[in-house]
Amino acid sequence: MTFRNKCRVWLRASLNLVTLACFVLIAACWLIAALVIGVEHDKAVDDAFKRSDSLVQLFERDTTDIVERFDRTLLLLRKSFEDDPVHFDLRSWSERAGLVGDQTQQLTLIGADGFQSASTTDYRGPALYLGDREHFKAQLDPTVDKLFISKPLVGRASKKISLQFSRQLRGADGGFGGVIVISVSPSFIEQFYQTVDLRANGGSIVLRNLDGVILAASGISFEPIGRHVSPQPFLDAFARSRSGHYWGGGAIDGVNRLVAYRTSDKLPLVFALGLTEKDIFRNYERDRARYLTTAGIITLMILIAIVFTTHRQLRLERYQENLERLNQEISLQNLRFDAAIENMAVGLCMFDGQKRLVVWNDRYAELYRLTQELLKVGTPHEAIIADRISRGILKGETSGPAIETKIAELGRLPSDARSSRVDEFADGRLMLVTRQPMKDGGWVATHEDITERRRAEAEIAYLAHHDALTGLANRAVFIEKLHEAGKRCERQSGWFTVLLLDLDKFKAVNDTLGHIAGDQLLVEVARRLKSSVRESDVLARLGGDEFAVIQEGGPNQYEGAAALALKIIEAITRPFDLNGREAMVGTSIGIALAPEHGKAPGELLKSADLALYDAKANGRNIFRVFRAEMLEAIRSRKAAESELRDAIERDEFVLHYQPVVDVKTRRLCGVEALVRWRHPAKGFIPPDQFIPLAESTGLIVPLGEWILRRACADAVSWPADIRVAINVSAVQISKGNLHGVVLSALVETGLSPGRLELEITETALLENQEAHLATIRQLKNLGISLALDDFGTGYSSVNYLTNFPFDKIKIDQSFTRGVLHRRDCAAAVSAVLALAQGLDIVTTAEGVETEAQFEYMRNAGVNLVQGYLFGRPAPVAQLDLYHTNVSSEMVA
Repeated sequence: MTFRNKCRVWLRASLNLVTLACFVLIAACWLIAALVIGVEHDKAVDDAFKRSDSLVQLFERDTTDIVERFDRTLLLLRKSFEDDPVHFDLRSWSERAGLVGDQTQQLTLIGADGFQSASTTDYRGPALYLGDREHFKAQLDPTVDKLFISKPLVGRASKKISLQFSRQLRGADGGFGGVIVISVSPSFIEQFYQTVDLRANGGSIVLRNLDGVILAASGISFEPIGRHVSPQPFLDAFARSRSGHYWGGGAIDGVNRLVAYRTSDKLPLVFALGLTEKDIFRNYERDRARYLTTAGIITLMILIAIVFTTHRQLRLERYQENLERLNQEISLQNLRFDAAIENMAVGLCMFDGQKRLVVWNDRYAELYRLTQELLKVGTPHEAIIADRISRGILKGETSGPAIETKIAELGRLPSDARSSRVDEFADGRLMLVTRQPMKDGGWVATHEDITERRRAEAEIAYLAHHDALTGLANRAVFIEKLHEAGKRCERQSGWFTVLLLDLDKFKAVNDTLGHIAGDQLLVEVARRLKSSVRESDVLARLGGDEFAVIQEGGPNQYEGAAALALKIIEAITRPFDLNGREAMVGTSIGIALAPEHGKAPGELLKSADLALYDAKANGRNIFRVFRAEMLEAIRSRKAAESELRDAIERDEFVLHYQPVVDVKTRRLCGVEALVRWRHPAKGFIPPDQFIPLAESTGLIVPLGEWILRRACADAVSWPADIRVAINVSAVQISKGNLHGVVLSALVETGLSPGRLELEITETALLENQEAHLATIRQLKNLGISLALDDFGTGYSSVNYLTNFPFDKIKIDQSFTRGVLHRRDCAAAVSAVLALAQGLDIVTTAEGVETEAQFEYMRNAGVNLVQGYLFGRPAPVAQLDLYHTNVSSEMVA
């Protein structure tokens, strides 16, 4: 055949509906790809607008918070200076408060004459004149009192570029008395830039004043600070709206960005955040390449299919021509049948009534690796089975008896009904064999590899009944087992026990070591629980750090439950090794007994949960068996919590103050603030009846903040030598922003930090000492005093005194009451006083009620006392703070 004839044959074979459909499919594929790419592009732009909006708002809030913190520092510093300008020491005040750091370069006082009068730098040169600086000139009007932010400038003393935050000082006559300045590095925005991780993709942030001068920037290829750089796109956008977006090549570094900008409502600042096209379209470019690649692959596959189909069509045409020449009796239907079985995904074979092979496809031969000797019309079925077993394709024996057994088994299959079986191969594959009998006694069989299907089904079934992390039964299985146990209990009049437990201090492991370590801990806990229960018990993980056990059988239900609970507690409290890091947790267990406490799963779980709550409320790492009064207790607690929450919102609390007296002079030197609940129906409620509830529910945080602000507001009008002491809860230290609340209260009320004392109990420091130490040091840097309350009643008092910067020790009133008639109390007081004298710490004795107790404490060396001998807690209106010489006769 000539080349031209071959081309004509190929063209004729390819011009068919299938080929045309393939080309239509190719066009549709590329059209869909173009549409999807367009949608992805629009989505990337829309996401960029939303993301830039969110980030620039976050940038504004973060920067505004920092600037307001600088302003609060200026206000507090101004207050301290104006209270005592003669003795005010700027450097000492700054070091005590820890104000100068990486961001705050220096603090400066400028007199009314424009000359620098004090600074935190070590400048030794001639007097600096700063009256020509804009941050000085901006404060000259004494009728305007507001924060001023300067353009970036180089300090004449520090030689560093900085922004100047200034406030005016008032003179004794109320007029202009100078300026107080904080010099801040423009790099203060770098922490935000690193936090949101814009650097990797060329993002930028820029802080301008309203004149367009750049005050701070990050992500720019050169230093733009102090320059008046305002690209035209920004000016056009700013003219339209004070906040918005624009696209443009930056005049600063030429990088094209989507810029979101906002003008602050509080400060004269403009915030801008830019996202580069690389960042915005990174995922789009990746997806675009993937879509184009997919479309190309599909196109290639379709073209290959066209070629393959055309080639096959040619082969079929040649085959048909040969068959027509050799045997005109072969019909077109036979050709279609042959094409169908050759393209089947499953293996197919046909045997006649004499069990001889008639038809097969390539897939059947491939599955069983049949040789050419067997792939012949007329091959006996027994020969094919014998070959399959003897060559070890099927799992099992390969001997002659195994062949005979298999052939006999197949011979018993029904000849008049469809049948299926699953054969397991030696390599682990599973083959579904479906046999369909024919009228002449033969059959057609399909052979389908179902290995992956069975594995997926098994995995789904496993996940439906097991916890993915620990492998224990999950909540659904546990509830099902509870139903079954309840039914057995009804039928057999038996019993079973539900133990509900969760881990104590698990959150601390997650917070300190990370969630990966937390997951490892849960796996180890599950392993220990498995070794603690019997095989007949049901163990499940219900979620988080909560586990449950169903215990059945045994001579005594209560003793069996208690023994298992103690065994679990002992197993869990042993240290855990988490990749070389030791972790300690405990477990609290609630127990419900069936049928005594119910049979239904919901009822039993509720009872066990109430018992678990009682165990946690009574010390943790213990077990409790459900009692009916627990339900009433939880109802009462919820009602009390709701009432306490409403009381805080309705401002039903008042402060009473108890005098603190100097032992040597019997003069009043301070008071302790004690909160009382002014209940509309019950009258005044003492703190020991509601403070524990407030601490356990977290309500102590808003209540403690109110106490602090109220006490500071009351004390600011008292004589300057009277201190006010306020008790602080452990919850306020760990969950609240105690440092910020104290600083805010001092600034708002104007109370001098030296007149505020915070009392902290030993139990408040038991957990997370490192974090608590950081908070206490921050408070100490403000200049307030710190007292260790209830000293001697805790666990490791000496350790606290050496680790924490306490100024005072308060001897608990239990020692004071017993000091005259109990040797142990007297010894404890002597030991505390010796320790305090060695550490040069002031001591206060609480609970002094008699002159004899007072004389003992004075002779022993106590510095301060408080108690009913000198006054009971009273409202602020009843305090006599100006007749400060206190005696028992006056109190009586």
